[in-house]
Amino acid sequence: MIMNQFFRVAILMLSIFSLFDTQSTWAEIKEATITIDASNREAFAFFSFEAGKVVTIKDQKTTLQWDLGLKRTEIIVNGGNSGNGKGGVISLEKAKFSEIDQAPAEGYIADTEKLSALATGDGWYVYTGPPLHHILVRNKAFVIRTAKGNYAKLFFVGYYKDNKAKTGAGHISITYAYQDDGTLNLFKANTAMVHAKEKLVSIWAELKAQK
Repeated sequence: MIMNQFFRVAILMLSIFSLFDTQSTWAEIKEATITIDASNREAFAFFSFEAGKVVTIKDQKTTLQWDLGLKRTEIIVNGGNSGNGKGGVISLEKAKFSEIDQAPAEGYIADTEKLSALATGDGWYVYTGPPLHHILVRNKAFVIRTAKGNYAKLFFVGYYKDNKAKTGAGHISITYAYQDDGTLNLFKANTAMVHAKEKLVSIWAELKAQK
């Protein structure tokens, strides 16, 4: 019985060591592409990376339950002048979304009274002007520091419900990857690591049951 317990503990420790390699993380990256209805000209649609959806907010200035506020082409973050969170933005002009595996440690810009962080520089979209008056998203990635101090990488996919026909303005599609443990890591956990984590949990449960 004691020897059996010894081997189980040994397996448990090996599992722990396998998790803590240079690419390991206890939190799983949440990746998704979603479309947010931001067509209302009078009110923001508030999006939470943690919830992975639009959320209902009573007072944007006092809660950490939202990360992005979207209203047509105006997008705010929960920080600076727009909220009491840690929200900020970094624009990565030359980086490909798929190649961003770590969030920058500093350099994040928060909203000010005159300018939202996502409008800094050349912003996230191009307005074509007359006669078509189209909104075209820029081909660049952003890293967002969320209200609670976590990180997400973000890429704008389109501004319309039908991006090909350019109809249904204000329906903003984004692709994002969100890290919920506060680290700068933005890589996706590989299958082997997830299996190791599951095995670790299983072994630990068995050991506790045998006490």
